Amino acid sequence: MGNYTNRDIDIFILSYNRGQFLLETIRCLLNQSIGAIEMTVLDNYSIGETAEMVSKIDDERVKVIINKENIGGLNNIKKAQDLSSKEWTIIFHDDDLIHPKYIEEVLKILNSNSEITIVAALTELNEFPHESKWKDTKLSKVLIYKNAGQFAKELFKGLPVPFCSIVYKTKLLKKAKLNQELYGKIADRPFLFDCINGGEIAVLKNVFIQSRVHIDRDSNDFLTGPFENQWILLVKKYYDIMGDSIFTTSGRTFLNRGTRTLLVTMNPHIYDDIGKKNYIALAIEKGAISKFGYFMGLPYYYTYIFAKKIQGITKQIMQFDRK
Repeated sequence: MGNYTNRDIDIFILSYNRGQFLLETIRCLLNQSIGAIEMTVLDNYSIGETAEMVSKIDDERVKVIINKENIGGLNNIKKAQDLSSKEWTIIFHDDDLIHPKYIEEVLKILNSNSEITIVAALTELNEFPHESKWKDTKLSKVLIYKNAGQFAKELFKGLPVPFCSIVYKTKLLKKAKLNQELYGKIADRPFLFDCINGGEIAVLKNVFIQSRVHIDRDSNDFLTGPFENQWILLVKKYYDIMGDSIFTTSGRTFLNRGTRTLLVTMNPHIYDDIGKKNYIALAIEKGAISKFGYFMGLPYYYTYIFAKKIQGITKQIMQFDRK
């Protein structure tokens, strides 16, 4: 069993032009139940009001490093990689809220299981997050995944675990490559799998992170991707880990959701330029899905599309009735 304390965890906050949100995130960490939390803000050359807010942070527990130029979000993550030096590392975004007991619960897990290489928590998307909006976590359950395949299966099914807030074993974090050239802005998920490195994964089943939904989120900017090749390679990463055997649960999950995941993406315009038929042919050619897997997944894809349409019609009817 381990004997880790909060002093064994490097905490980084990636920040750019979201000063007010950043201050809330810092406050969440300073108010952790475990006490004496220290952190480093990696500011990506913010301008205007945010730059002024960052320059006025005056707390010995909060170290601020301001980049001389905007190096991009993924390169700011790489900077955290380079700077990390303690046993464990957490990388937060500057627009998320953290439960006051998160670090305390993380340490309980790390000190009870020496096989753990990744700790994460469920996240709730919230347009108006607030530090008082936390459900009771007294009976918080911990899900343990014995390998990357089990974890990938749950992520593929939609387990709400984001890149931000994940606790990494630092020596593995430093070895992992954040491959922006291949994956673009979705490089964080393959990076996460590389950091597992044969270890076990612990996930706090209660919501410990409120992820802020706002217009400036990079995931809302389709001009920056993900593009067809990047998304295909991400699905291939899952396929390589899970397979599509009907004799394994992870394989059956991929057969169920592989086609849908290829066609329903973060970017609704992903195959506008090359067309749907060519896009699927490219995915099969690159080994992201087999022909068998694609055709097996079509009924699930059409069922999903039909359900979404019904959901949309129902929502319209309910809005009409309110009028």
